[in-house]
Amino acid sequence: MNAMEMEIRDMDMEEDSPCVLQIINQFNNEPINLETFKHNHNAYNHSPIIKRIVLELSKRIIGFGFVVSDTPNIPPGFLFEKIFVNVHHQRQGFGRIIESVLWSSVIDAKPKGIQTIVNE
Repeated sequence: MNAMEMEIRDMDMEEDSPCVLQIINQFNNEPINLETFKHNHNAYNHSPIIKRIVLELSKRIIGFGFVVSDTPNIPPGFLFEKIFVNVHHQRQGFGRIIESVLWSSVIDAKPKGIQTIVNE
């Protein structure tokens, strides 16, 4: 059995966006391009980004998650969290791992509640 190295780290928007976009497009009815993805995430810049992370397995990004506050369509004082896991790595606990790493940032923010979408 090969040992697989797992790393969870903060997302680097420039370097990680192409890999993250590939995962996100697995869940989109109409795939988006890199420019649209970056524009959409820059739109969150008016909303404080609490945390944005990637999960790497053997140096390949297989999951992504973020938590933001003050976004449209969620109640005041709530946080919005979204998690994506590559379809080839689903139902193996990676979404739960990403959520547990994001959870410490959620606790620090002391929200009234959280709205979470998990694509796993």
